Amino acid sequence: MSPHPCPPDRPLAAGQSLQLAVDAGTAVFASQGRLRIDEAPRWLADVAVPVGRSLDEGEGWVVERAGWITVRALGGAAARLRCVPAGTGGRGWRLALPRALHGWFRPAG
Repeated sequence: MSPHPCPPDRPLAAGQSLQLAVDAGTAVFASQGRLRIDEAPRWLADVAVPVGRSLDEGEGWVVERAGWITVRALGGAAARLRCVPAGTGGRGWRLALPRALHGWFRPAG
């Protein structure tokens, strides 16, 4: 969709935000820290309804519609965003999930 697609791995400083153009079905993950992801608002009758959610470390979300999203690091700590492009058949992100979070899981102990 854009010459500047969602980066596969992007650190964000505390409080930093950025806007990215993504395709529908792109999966975004908070591989470190907490993130807020906001899509363009949707119209419900005569009211613009915000679309988005906050992600805790290790959580992911799939963007429903192509367009611009805003990603913001929450809290007073740095965060890291990982993106997995939309795959064929709408399941590409499920297949790529282990790669997206590679290195995030640490052994207990």
